[in-house]
Amino acid sequence: MRRFLTAITMAVATVAAGTAVVGAPAPVGAQSLTCTFTVTPNELANAGKVAVSGVAPGSTKVEVRVDGVTAATAQSAPVSGIWGPVSVEVTSTSTISIALPDNYATLPCIGNGGTEVVKVSVGASVGLPRTGSDSSHTALVALAAIGVGLVLVVGARRRRSVRPRV
Repeated sequence: MRRFLTAITMAVATVAAGTAVVGAPAPVGAQSLTCTFTVTPNELANAGKVAVSGVAPGSTKVEVRVDGVTAATAQSAPVSGIWGPVSVEVTSTSTISIALPDNYATLPCIGNGGTEVVKVSVGASVGLPRTGSDSSHTALVALAAIGVGLVLVVGARRRRSVRPRV
């Protein structure tokens, strides 16, 4: 009976210890093993530079690749894992991807397109930036204010030119 109780106690202690280790929250400042990156802009009218930045495991050397060839490297911050922005030259429509060291070979690095590769188009028709605002209302208010000001100025001058009767 004593052996049986000892075995049950050991089993419960092992399960409790295992649960505590597996279910324990990460220490403050610890990072999860994720890798994401952003390429801006995604469309260029002519050949030029794009900015690449992201988040990788802490203190990791990150390679920025243009069409599979390393174009730049960066070092991620030790705690936050933030790296970049890194500027890379794009001369034609290209794909940009991120390579991590061999010890993170199975960790994919997801770009702003939702995939591991972001396409940058060169020679795309890039229009003027739009704000989405309509300025006709503001122009009408300005014209009305000018009209009211003009009436006040003309009225004040006319009043000065008319002499009062005595």
